[in-house]
Amino acid sequence: MLLILLSLSLCFSRVSPGTNVITVIYTVVSGIKDFPEITNSATVNGVITASRDSKTQQCIPRQQFMAESFNVNFWDYLTDRVKIRANIAKETMSAVMKRTNQTSVQPKVFISRREPNGQDKPLTLSCLVTGFYPVDIEVTWLRNGEVMSETQSSRVRPNHDGTHQIQKEIEINAGDEDQYSCQIEHSSLAEGKLYQWAAEAEKWNKCKVMTRSQ
Repeated sequence: MLLILLSLSLCFSRVSPGTNVITVIYTVVSGIKDFPEITNSATVNGVITASRDSKTQQCIPRQQFMAESFNVNFWDYLTDRVKIRANIAKETMSAVMKRTNQTSVQPKVFISRREPNGQDKPLTLSCLVTGFYPVDIEVTWLRNGEVMSETQSSRVRPNHDGTHQIQKEIEINAGDEDQYSCQIEHSSLAEGKLYQWAAEAEKWNKCKVMTRSQ
């Protein structure tokens, strides 16, 4: 599975009077499903002492002496302080993504038909999916709801604006177009969508969108 990870780390350090170096690193990621968007860790002289992520929300000790030395009120206070800078890290990531056009763009889908190059030859249906980010995507041809394995794929390619595209083709018999649909699954979509070639709309380079229940 191809995946591009966009990450940003912010580091805050200070040196205590006793020459102990305290560092807190905030890392924001985009493009990994079911992975914490924000994680942070605190270290003293390079030893991890506490951590938090956007799933657990709560700062927790990573060393036994930290757990024994501070009570629940301290960890609640620390969590509130960490959230403030975590939000700064998230806003910084959002600004970077906007400036580099790395926002979650929903894919645009174009279904087209190519006539056979000879008599008794199959025709070709093409499903072009473009303008999507993150890069991870599933594009599948279906025949009457059944997955078709005999497809040709261009594989994922980059667009000039930082988004991506992929094209998948399938050879079919003339007159069977209505039996085929192109299924798209992407993190920017709430659920998978099915697209079908529509003869009356082909000259406009459009396609018919169906729901899963159809």
